[in-house]
Amino acid sequence: MKKILIFGICLSSILLLGSCISAMGATTNVFDASIPIEETATLKFGPGWIVNAYNGINVELDRPGAYEMKFTGFTIPAGQTEIEMDLYYREGSPSYGYTTFTADDVMLRYNFEAGKEYYIQFSFINADGRVPTVAVGSGVKRALIMTTLDQEDPRVPLYYMTMTFE
Repeated sequence: MKKILIFGICLSSILLLGSCISAMGATTNVFDASIPIEETATLKFGPGWIVNAYNGINVELDRPGAYEMKFTGFTIPAGQTEIEMDLYYREGSPSYGYTTFTADDVMLRYNFEAGKEYYIQFSFINADGRVPTVAVGSGVKRALIMTTLDQEDPRVPLYYMTMTFE
C-alpha cells in the first residue's frame, strides 16, 4: 500500500511539473496540419526572435505580446530546415536603463529530428561552447543557442551561433 501511495505521489508530481512547464506558455503555429505529428519537430523560439521564413516560404507566426516572457511555438516537418528570423531583444530595467540587441536575417540551418522539441534562445556562450552559469568573464559572447529538454547536458547546446553587436 505504501509503494502505491509513493508511486501515486511521484506520478502526480511529474504531471504537475509538466503542466507548469506547459503553463509557461507558447503560442502554437503549425506549418502543415496534414503531416502526422510523429513526423514533425516543434521549435520554441524564446523572446525576441521573429521568424520571417521557413525553407524560403514567408511565414507570419502568432507570437506572445511584446512584454510576455513566453515562447513562440512552430511545428514543422522534420528534416533539413532553413529558418530566417530577426532578433529584437531588450534587457534591463527602468532604474538602470535598457540595452537593445537587434539583428536582421539571421539564418538557422539544422536537420530537425521527428518527435523532438527544440528551444531557440538568445543567450550567452563561453569560449568552450557551454552556456555559462554566470554571464561574465573572458570569452563570454552573445549567441543564438538551441537545446532540447532531453539532452544529456543542458549547458552544452546542440547548436549555437555567436553574434556580434556594435
